Amino acid sequence: MNFPTRGIGARSLEVLADAARTYSTSLYATVPHLSGKPGSALAVFVRLVEELRRDTAGLPLPELVDHVLDLSGLRAHYKADKEGRERLENLDELINAAANFLAEAQAQAAPARRSRTRCWRISSPTPRWRRATTRTTRARTRCS
Repeated sequence: MNFPTRGIGARSLEVLADAARTYSTSLYATVPHLSGKPGSALAVFVRLVEELRRDTAGLPLPELVDHVLDLSGLRAHYKADKEGRERLENLDELINAAANFLAEAQAQAAPARRSRTRCWRISSPTPRWRRATTRTTRARTRCS
């Protein structure tokens, strides 16, 4: 929450928790009720969360992670840090891991998705010669 530094320290979180108890609301819903430095710092953070939620809706996981790293300021923080090169490589590896996870999930879902979309039931009425004795319907499954 406070990394990179956003001016949200232990005191701000304490004020937030106290107000949440007073208003009987969640921490997130309590932020608009706060004033002063804690209120303004937390309001900026809430706007960031809402912007991330809006901007990343529907994005594939690797793009979502990349966007969060940019908009949160984490990537910029490590670019400005003298020793941030290794951390930036770790962030890039996180994006690669998200891409691999997505590819594996899609590969596992593909056979099930293919069978659901390519198979269907064909119902046909009982043949005329059997109608006198039964009213059942024959059904078969066809896959291509």
